[in-house]
Amino acid sequence: MDTASLEPAIAELCVASLQGAIRRAAARILDGPGMLEVVQYRQVERWMRIAIALGNGQLPYVQVHGLPPVGGTRGLPELFEVKLTNLLAARAAESLAEALRGNAAAVQSLEREAEQILETEDIQLI
Repeated sequence: MDTASLEPAIAELCVASLQGAIRRAAARILDGPGMLEVVQYRQVERWMRIAIALGNGQLPYVQVHGLPPVGGTRGLPELFEVKLTNLLAARAAESLAEALRGNAAAVQSLEREAEQILETEDIQLI
């Protein structure tokens, strides 16, 4: 089976992993001890907007800063935009094939990577 025929299955698996990661991360914040700060509510709200966008077939993207321009350090580094699902698939490439086969440990690895991306990357909604 070629890679192109697997793309829909990979995208679906990545969307499901991201939505699961959003639910878990939001629950950790909302179920945490003490009073919640406005910043925490805003983070949960942002994650919910990302989950809704993913559920509606919209693919948020992540901005990645590349290397500085050729010819010196003057100027800003190049900026790349990568679909959130593509970033997850690339970062979890080692476990992706097994996750597609339903291997529970590989699916958990994919979900852990999704949580890491949610907590560390600047995700932009389209």
